[in-house]
Amino acid sequence: MRVNKGIQKCVSILGIIALLFTSAPVYAEESKESAVYEAEVVTEDTAEIMGAKEDVIEEDAVEPEAEEGVEEITVEEEAEASADEEETEAVVEASIEPAAEVKGTNLIGKFKYLIEKFKYMYEFLCGLDEIPTPSQPIFSQVKSSSYNSVYLKWDAVDFSYYPANGYEIYRSTDQENYKLIADIDDFGDYLNDKSEPYPNMQFEKKNGKLTGYYTYTDKGTDKERLSTGKTYYYKLVAYNYHVDNTGEMLIKMPGKASAVKSAKPIPKAPTIKVTNVNESKLKLTWSKVSGANGYVIQRSTKKDSGYKTIKTITKGSTVTYTNSKLSLGKTYYYRVRAYRTVGGQKVYSNYSGKKSLQVKLKKPVIKNLKVTSTKAIKITWNKVNKAQGYVIYRATSNNGTYEKYKTVKDGTKISTTVDQNYYYKIRAYRKVNGKTIYSPYSAPRNYL
Repeated sequence: MRVNKGIQKCVSILGIIALLFTSAPVYAEESKESAVYEAEVVTEDTAEIMGAKEDVIEEDAVEPEAEEGVEEITVEEEAEASADEEETEAVVEASIEPAAEVKGTNLIGKFKYLIEKFKYMYEFLCGLDEIPTPSQPIFSQVKSSSYNSVYLKWDAVDFSYYPANGYEIYRSTDQENYKLIADIDDFGDYLNDKSEPYPNMQFEKKNGKLTGYYTYTDKGTDKERLSTGKTYYYKLVAYNYHVDNTGEMLIKMPGKASAVKSAKPIPKAPTIKVTNVNESKLKLTWSKVSGANGYVIQRSTKKDSGYKTIKTITKGSTVTYTNSKLSLGKTYYYRVRAYRTVGGQKVYSNYSGKKSLQVKLKKPVIKNLKVTSTKAIKITWNKVNKAQGYVIYRATSNNGTYEKYKTVKDGTKISTTVDQNYYYKIRAYRKVNGKTIYSPYSAPRNYL
């Protein structure tokens, strides 16, 4: 890669300084709310680096010998130098406390990050030290993200020292023949004045410290899609750029490859919901899974064991199932997984999270409220199957606090007289094995 004419190693520092200044207005506006920084300060480390830069520049200059009898430093200059030293000593070093999580190209997150890392960028890119070989990267996650893709995540290499300039991702199906599938160049475009540094790095807080990380989703190519159920192997190589002796060419310097990690694309796990239908039925609803040919539903009366398949859905577009012949008052646990048929074999997703619900009576519906006198109204509702009675609740407003008002101890009775100027709601009940099982509440109503 050829560096644009006039761009040398130290141009990176000028770009970072420019980025800090362009980020500052955003930071200043946000800081009023977050109170992360109380004032703009210069750290002692940065001051030392700036001093180091001045020393390097002065090394090339030839100081003329002082003529005899000529005073080199005037009294005024000495006083000014002394004042500068006192002012430097008065500088307070800021404590950088990163936000809980700062993702993507959030300017505030990068502002904090770049301030903290400025001295390292200066030292290496300005030639005060040698560009280091990046450390060995480590995958933090390699897992299926869909039936035809794999998700990769890793921490930024040498984040607190000199973050790697880029990463190469290699994939294999036999652990021997690896193919380069992605080159995340996070610095080359910056050196060519085409972007800010590290545009792909994301930020998060770990153990109280801000750190960087990267993600990549392998979806294959138009000509070579990933296959459901097939195992793919991945390794990662970090690299830094070197500028050759001419100062015009960028050369990649790779580090040691990561340990190999593998994953196989499988359908996503669905998310499920369970709702009550009536005294003997529960309804399951789940999210439609891309690429799924069907779903398997399992049920148990215990949360962590005893699951058995009760239904296999053979259409990927079907996302509901009603489970019948259940016992009133009993709690049932459910889980669902999707499958995709490949070569006559089913490839399953992971199971959904477990969801449970107690079988209850059907929710009653208030049908009518009719004035019968100056102070009373008649409330009527629908009959609920298997109900032994109904409990009526009232409040002074629709969303107010409802208190128990009256119990109707007859499952066949569907009306009673109540006071005016209240909102009412009802629920049915039945006693099972000595326990009272209630239906859900009806929607609230008043007579107005």
